[in-house]
Amino acid sequence: MSYTALYREWRPHTFDDVIEQDYIIKILKNTISSDRIGHAYLFCGTRGTGKTTLAKIFSRAINCEKADDPNPCNECETCKGILSGSILDVIEIDAASNNSVDNIREIRDEVIYSPAKAKYKVYIIDEVHMLSTGAFNALLKTLEEPPSHIVFILATTEPHKLPITILSRCQRYDFKRISAKSIAEQLSKISFSKNVTLDTDASLLMAKLADGAMRDGISILDQCMSLSEDIITKDNVISVVGIVDSESLSLIVNSIYKNNILGILNIIDELTSFGKSLTNFVSDLINYFRNILICKLSNSSDNLLEFSNEALEELKKQINFWSIEELSLIIKNLSELENSIKWSIHPKTLIEVDLIKICDKNYFNNKFNIEEKITALDLKLNKIKDNTIVVESNNINNPQKKQSEKVSDPDTNKNIKKEKYTPKNFLEIWPQILESIKKEGKVLLYHKLKKSNAVLKDNTNVEVIIYDSEAINVEFLNKPENIMKIESILSKHLSNDIKLKYNFRNNNSDANDDEFTKKIDHIKNDKDLNVNIFDDN
Repeated sequence: MSYTALYREWRPHTFDDVIEQDYIIKILKNTISSDRIGHAYLFCGTRGTGKTTLAKIFSRAINCEKADDPNPCNECETCKGILSGSILDVIEIDAASNNSVDNIREIRDEVIYSPAKAKYKVYIIDEVHMLSTGAFNALLKTLEEPPSHIVFILATTEPHKLPITILSRCQRYDFKRISAKSIAEQLSKISFSKNVTLDTDASLLMAKLADGAMRDGISILDQCMSLSEDIITKDNVISVVGIVDSESLSLIVNSIYKNNILGILNIIDELTSFGKSLTNFVSDLINYFRNILICKLSNSSDNLLEFSNEALEELKKQINFWSIEELSLIIKNLSELENSIKWSIHPKTLIEVDLIKICDKNYFNNKFNIEEKITALDLKLNKIKDNTIVVESNNINNPQKKQSEKVSDPDTNKNIKKEKYTPKNFLEIWPQILESIKKEGKVLLYHKLKKSNAVLKDNTNVEVIIYDSEAINVEFLNKPENIMKIESILSKHLSNDIKLKYNFRNNNSDANDDEFTKKIDHIKNDKDLNVNIFDDN
């Protein structure tokens, strides 16, 4: 008898077996109980979260001969036939390998026929985002007005790649990542059923490596059970998966802090000789520094970290090695390294050079000196502007004059003064506006904008300039509720209806323009100064 992989053996067969997708399950159960079956569903989410599994359960449930329970009975002739594949009214299609127009045309030609034995003919199209443009167009009409006996269930990890015309014709359900705690509990349950003792630290490490995907966690367990039949320890997991243990990560972090370059080179050489993945090593190191940062930011962060007590104590000793700004810079630098080594034929050398660079304290000083220079330059330019002789004018476009106007207070009917800001001094109040955004509960929005600059183009338009647009979540910033919030706060500050416009700039768009030069140019333009800047270092 052939061996069945654990993830297939333990695939849920009823709604009640599915883990942590409660709201989706509740909706689908109510749909079946009220007999309001839709014609098209879209299941979205990362790998291993139960999209295809739930699609299969749903396909049996709507065809089950037992009518008193929304769960499929898996005992009636129809359920058994769908499970065994003898009833062909539930069709699974992998769009990654069947993505042409002809494949979809076959579906379009088949849907006119009634199901052979079941009540509904169900098409489960996995990885639907892989369909070609022509295939999507061929699917569109059928998806919009299918026969009453047809149900489409589309599954995808990348819903943003689907045409809006497809999205608008489906009931969409977003699957969340499964928590590490739930994955660890399920792995313990599976190992117990197989008479294998699973160490607690081992189950937590597997759950962490699964990254929210139950299937990945079970696959790791399956591999580890092949190595050890009686007991699985944390060391077994590390050996099988090829990751770097927390002790090695802690050693290399200590070596970076102590500027122990030889120690770093020895650790990397040892990892390489044991066949460890260098890409995984950098990823693990990024996560380790992330954990240090979380510990430094909050004293009650233990619930955000998956560590043994010993490893956690060691990590907490390292939180004073670097400042928050330095930790953020290290994480950013290592993230760029992670992306670089994927395409390099010398990944080991790149890692060694990068870690040696971080060891050098001047690395941080040089980075932070840029910001200090910009601040000092801004102060000098303000002085230049303030010492300029200006002819008084009532014109609102006078760049040197902050005008005030009398307005009537609706509560007291008395005239009060309100300042009207001009395009050239608007930059001075932008930090106040950002603070207002933060105080009104939009903390994430504040963090996305805190390094931005803004220019008042005229009395009713503000342009927010954002650098590093590739690293910014543009979709988040463009959410209507976020734009409305910023416009509302701007309008309060400027006593006028303000419209917001973003200006996204990529620091890498011009190889000759570095970050410092861009910011200098922005300050010069904003202050309308015809000056040349020289670096005397």
